Amino acid sequence: MLYILDTDSVSFQQAGRENTIRRLGYIPAESVHTTVITFYEQMRGRLAVVSRAKEKAELVRAYEQLHATLHYFSMVNVLPFTYAALQHLEKLRAEKSADRHSGFENCRNGAVCERHSGNKQPPGFWQGSGAWH
Repeated sequence: MLYILDTDSVSFQQAGRENTIRRLGYIPAESVHTTVITFYEQMRGRLAVVSRAKEKAELVRAYEQLHATLHYFSMVNVLPFTYAALQHLEKLRAEKSADRHSGFENCRNGAVCERHSGNKQPPGFWQGSGAWH
């Protein structure tokens, strides 16, 4: 079974949130995945912090976070956004089955998850709210 973490869940894991770490402790590491969309979102945020840093300490901290993010994603299973996922995303959008209030990246993550699991909401998909499905 795949357990796919969205951006919020990855952020909680990186921050060492006890509840997140405890839940992940029950799952074999090879079953836990995230997506390249989550990688993109985190890198975009980290690079923005680096760009905005004005003070020396801010800049050092921003690069530390960037490096920690690079290290994290080098250690986890990252699912790709493939042409098949794009086609699936287009289908979801046409069916309007994607929540209109979700961000586009959430829809992209959902398309990747569905393409890799075969389910609309794959077992083990952990949304940022902390709800297990």
